[in-house]
Amino acid sequence: MGAAHTSVARFFLNAVANPGWCEIACITLRSKLQQRTATPLNKKRRLVVLFILGPPLTLTSARTMLKQLLRRGFRFAGRWLADGARESVPQQIKLWGEEEGVIFKKTAQYLDNIHVHTWQSKEFQSVAFEDYLIALQMKKFGDRYIAKYSTHLFSQTYEDATISEIFSRIGVQHKTFLEIGVGDGSENTTRLLLMLGWKGLWIECDAIHCESIRNNFHGEIVSGRLQLIHAMATPNSIQSLIDSAKLGEQIDFLSVDVDQHTSHLFRAIKTPARVACVEYNAHFPPTIDYEVPYKPDEVWDGTNWFGASLKRIEIEGEKKGMVLVGCDLMGVNSYFVKEDLAGGKFATPFTAEYHYQPPRFSFVRGQRGHKRRPVNASNSY
Repeated sequence: MGAAHTSVARFFLNAVANPGWCEIACITLRSKLQQRTATPLNKKRRLVVLFILGPPLTLTSARTMLKQLLRRGFRFAGRWLADGARESVPQQIKLWGEEEGVIFKKTAQYLDNIHVHTWQSKEFQSVAFEDYLIALQMKKFGDRYIAKYSTHLFSQTYEDATISEIFSRIGVQHKTFLEIGVGDGSENTTRLLLMLGWKGLWIECDAIHCESIRNNFHGEIVSGRLQLIHAMATPNSIQSLIDSAKLGEQIDFLSVDVDQHTSHLFRAIKTPARVACVEYNAHFPPTIDYEVPYKPDEVWDGTNWFGASLKRIEIEGEKKGMVLVGCDLMGVNSYFVKEDLAGGKFATPFTAEYHYQPPRFSFVRGQRGHKRRPVNASNSY
């Protein structure tokens, strides 16, 4: 078997394993391989690639799926996949001369082991590449990089770890927070702070989410550690909503993530914060100063036209006496610290051009590791 043929075989054996499969089907890839290799296949020796199936597939749908997987293989597998591939395929797996539709139980067992153990599973590849990118960030920013730890309990883009890293450098003073746009409370940037004994205010416009919060965080609300305001925050109303909660003259942490008009709300907030996490639109290049115009009834439509560029958020932070100290790897959130607290503790310069991260939204995952603790278990902390 040629190196190119072997590499394709090994890619499919290792990369397409899925949980819940029922059987192994042998599919001929003769025509596709002949398009991509200089050596034609012998007519009497057809290369059969093992493909994992759940429910039975038609030949047409199977060929379509294999075509997509083959394209993935040539894009990502790389030259190393061909090296030593022959040795990686067990002898009991026969790739030559078998008729289509033959089932191999031993092969199924081998592929099951691959699914469990190999790094080429989809999740493991994603995590490995993510860690590789973190290593590159560390080379650029050094130990002052704020998003160095890819872990979280209740956040979406590792905010838990980044917030913890920032406060480990500047210290905690008030243990108070304010978050605008918290969802149902199961996943946001301040739930972990609440669980760690902080107190603060959540502002959420969705009635169903607010009802869920009242049910699942009843203990925190009754104790006074959590205040919830059901309201649509606008530039005209946001400060009065904050003042009604009596959080104090200064808070430790502010989070603003309302998709469409984040920068407008950030600008309107007068209560000073020592640290802020503000969503930015990474589709805009870091040199562009722009925000979408404010329209009271407009909501995010799911496209790349929302919010504000990182440069615009940087400028708004400067007006509040804060400096941009970094962004998360996914290109979702920017982080600010009071200028008088930042000296010598964070990577400089404090500019959008230096700290910008491009959109990597495919890395956003609900959890990394074990499943998240249920929201209705929060009161047991």
